[in-house]
Amino acid sequence: AAEAERATAAVAAVAAAAGKPSHELYAEEHSPTNLQEYMRVRSTAGGEAVSFVYDCPDYEEFNIFGTDASGAACADAANLRMADEHGVLVKNPRDDRFTLLLVPEGRYELTHQPGSFAEVEEQALTMTRSLGDFYAHEYGVTAAPEVRTIPLAQVRLSHPALLLASDGVWDIWDYDEVAAQLVPATGLGSLDAMRERAARFCEATRATGFKYFGERADNLTGVLVNLSEVCGR
Repeated sequence: AAEAERATAAVAAVAAAAGKPSHELYAEEHSPTNLQEYMRVRSTAGGEAVSFVYDCPDYEEFNIFGTDASGAACADAANLRMADEHGVLVKNPRDDRFTLLLVPEGRYELTHQPGSFAEVEEQALTMTRSLGDFYAHEYGVTAAPEVRTIPLAQVRLSHPALLLASDGVWDIWDYDEVAAQLVPATGLGSLDAMRERAARFCEATRATGFKYFGERADNLTGVLVNLSEVCGR
């Protein structure tokens, strides 16, 4: 698993299968649109008080999740349409919208001044896991990483590579677009060839990010690992 700044801790294996780029996503974003994270937060002691909403520019709040006919949690399609009508923006090529995790306000007695209290305003986060935000940790946000163990023999790709990248990458590209730029159909080749492709990819990402976001473009950090030999390819 990987934990990057803010919400995106995307880990993808990329490869060229049958001459076409493909990917397998091994760790999804810990964002308010992640159904598993929604259910995890809701299961905690304070999680029922947290709201998962679309971040509309007019400050209208539409819940991301609802329940289906059986009572199971699911994405609320009607609320997504309402959020779109209220101008919620799309934040990446995967059509993800801007979203927020809203932690309610609270009042706490100061441990070093008994009888004195501090007021904490409502907190708005863009992730469900973080290393800070200690107040939000009382409501289900956690610093614990998501960990998965995957035997390399189960990686079913012809030229497997592992990419760990921050949201400065995933704000710009879809997963298969990344695979096409980093893993050619003929394989990853030498370390020098990997470095050259990675450098071109970083420059293309930087330029595209500046084109779309200007100075607001997010940081660009990544690690590309050739798994071909250890996977026996």
